[in-house]
Amino acid sequence: MSPVPARRPVSRRVTLVLAAALALVAPACSKGNDTATTASSTTVAGPGGTATAGTAQGPTTLPPNVAPLKVVIQGMTIPSAPKGRASYAIVFSNPNVWYIAEGVTVDVTFKDAKGSDVGTDSLTIPAVAPKSDAAAAHTAKVDGATKFTASFRVANWRQSPGGYPAFGLSAPEFDRSSVNGTQVKLKVTNPYNVAVARAQVAVVLVNGLTVVGGDTAAAPTIPPGGTVEVTVRMGGIFSPTINSAKAFVLPATLPNPKALAGGGGGSTATPTTAKPAGTTGTTAKAAPGTTAAVRR
Repeated sequence: MSPVPARRPVSRRVTLVLAAALALVAPACSKGNDTATTASSTTVAGPGGTATAGTAQGPTTLPPNVAPLKVVIQGMTIPSAPKGRASYAIVFSNPNVWYIAEGVTVDVTFKDAKGSDVGTDSLTIPAVAPKSDAAAAHTAKVDGATKFTASFRVANWRQSPGGYPAFGLSAPEFDRSSVNGTQVKLKVTNPYNVAVARAQVAVVLVNGLTVVGGDTAAAPTIPPGGTVEVTVRMGGIFSPTINSAKAFVLPATLPNPKALAGGGGGSTATPTTAKPAGTTGTTAKAAPGTTAAVRR
């Protein structure tokens, strides 16, 4: 049976709006050939999925003093409705202090119980800021999936000044009234004194200490220092026992870290964690992403 590719909506190409203007400040860069690599990889296994982050991502050889992206945690589940869906989420980090990972593509392959490929999906995050976490989360159309594998491709590593502040995130609230699927609502606050357009918000669903999937939605333009509400529809109906989530703001471009709404020098904010998502020994501490408890 031939693999059935999962739908890849254009809107799902996740854009990290925190970061473009900032990348322009970069004094140096190392161009990549945007090819996947598996050599000397670190694999983290979790419920429903295995994500691999190679030590040579994008460029044949990483630039000097640059560490590869690291998988924090991942997982997937099959929503109770509609049929033929698989929801997955992968949280990963850029451990480097002075380098932005640009053009990060996450390629996912779904497999059935016998290990045969049954579908694929792909998400692209334009940039992952230094010392920050990001997430690839999507509910894809695929039949017969019981697990997935994933790999990363990084097009370019660009040197940057670092020091990106965190977007403010309210406690997410579950809305299970929609017949179209489980929805998660939250508010996003812009820490910069410039408007942030075309940001997306990735929500990772958590059940206890297990990642069980997630999805991503576009946010409206966030005015300087302002707050907007974002609703992320999961693309499926999930069990009411899944009552916690982890959210990440994914901007299309990175504003200059010195352009803070309250003035000051652009120090990295530390996110608060009310309900930990359960990592593989690492606490997610992203500049663009924040964890919060969920109101039911």
